[in-house]
Amino acid sequence: MLKSFPKQIDEIIQTKDLIINYNKTNHKFNKILICGMGGSAIGGDTVKLIILGKDWVNSEIPIYVNRDYSIPGWVDSNTFIILSSYSGNTEETISCYKNCMAINSFVVIMTSGGELLKLAKGEEL
Repeated sequence: MLKSFPKQIDEIIQTKDLIINYNKTNHKFNKILICGMGGSAIGGDTVKLIILGKDWVNSEIPIYVNRDYSIPGWVDSNTFIILSSYSGNTEETISCYKNCMAINSFVVIMTSGGELLKLAKGEEL
């Protein structure tokens, strides 16, 4: 599965809706937060290890993986946030989305559907 991951990403880009809604030009992020549960969080752990290797503590841009209902208190406008939920209905990830929107954070949503996709599209729930 891990070896086929790049191919899976290509297939998603070619066959699924790709929603990009970014209005913060030339913004510099100084930390990354990946929110998810189960396999969605494991993806964040994998990315963290691949990108940062064993020296993630001393990285110039730290990557954190969050498996909770709320985002950490240190999240601010300089945090690049990825919300990941395959189903799009994971309670913890949806709760983190609402936390992020309350402080007007920059968020990237990775999902195949559910409530999270509706939120990404700006649909009322």
